[in-house]
Amino acid sequence: MEDPALADSVLAGIAFNIVNDRGGNDLRRVQFSRVPWDPSLEGQTLYDWALREGR
Repeated sequence: MEDPALADSVLAGIAFNIVNDRGGNDLRRVQFSRVPWDPSLEGQTLYDWALREGR
């Protein structure tokens, strides 16, 4: 995103939803569907991605 403030707001909103709403603070509950920039992530979870990235 070109606007850094907007990018920060969007990322904060996503993080909030993962922790408090959709994800229930469990990265295994959030799954990638279509990932044009990295098709190897399709069907994987945020947990899988975090392990791969060493986070």
